[in-house]
Amino acid sequence: MDKILIVGAAGSLGLEVVKKLAASDVPFRALASNPDSAEKLKPYTADVWIADARDPNAIRGLCDGINIVFSSLGKSVSLFTSDEGNYDEIDYDCNRNVIAESCNAHVRRFVYCSIKGSDSATELKLADVHHKVQELLAKSFEDYTIIKPTGFFSGLNDLLIIGKRGLLLLPGSGNYKTNSIHQEDLAQVVIDHLYTGPKKMDVGGPEIHTRDEMTKIVQKKTKARLLHVPEWTMRLGIPLIGIISKSLAHNLDYFRHVTTTDMVAPKYGHITFQEYVDSIDLNDLP
Repeated sequence: MDKILIVGAAGSLGLEVVKKLAASDVPFRALASNPDSAEKLKPYTADVWIADARDPNAIRGLCDGINIVFSSLGKSVSLFTSDEGNYDEIDYDCNRNVIAESCNAHVRRFVYCSIKGSDSATELKLADVHHKVQELLAKSFEDYTIIKPTGFFSGLNDLLIIGKRGLLLLPGSGNYKTNSIHQEDLAQVVIDHLYTGPKKMDVGGPEIHTRDEMTKIVQKKTKARLLHVPEWTMRLGIPLIGIISKSLAHNLDYFRHVTTTDMVAPKYGHITFQEYVDSIDLNDLP
């Protein structure tokens, strides 16, 4: 039986993939960046590597005995998470090093979770970095699949956190549409395409909403006031924030982009955004 390597295994998507593999008794190895992340994985596998993939020497031998790699490794896009490092270091350098190690170990297939809208170079930093990873992957592997979701429900937790504070800010008109997907549903898409699949596939959730509709679902949950903010104010303000924190500025620019762009893809899964929001205990959020 093929052995799978899960990179980014302690993240919101990676952990759901790990759970599904463990439930099906599929042999796999999980990469964790630190001991705290490793603790999340130990209930599901004893084969946990703790290493910082930014250092190629730290992952020497990681892919030995591995047939298929799945990577969802990337920097958090949350406005409330302060990862060490930036998109270039985490999303690109780490995946570049894993791809190189995979090639050295003669891994047969590589599956990568990117983002919708990363098909070409762009001024949007995160999409541009993902585009570079995709180009490198295509040069390195004959057998690969790039899964490009419109967005994770877990990535929308920022709206709930902001809503707890009493005021929801939505850039633009709110008329742009998306069908974000629950990370558990997306994990099933990954499982279904671990062994074979198209070179690239866009993936969305089961329902299409406008950004205004989604924000109003959060508003009802949090009792916050909703305020639409002109997009141009964010475009002007983000460079100023970048003087203090480039990482925060890049995350804000991504938030601006996805809320003022249609992000719709073929429908997968069954968990709705309303069901996801209903399942969240606001007391568990900062």
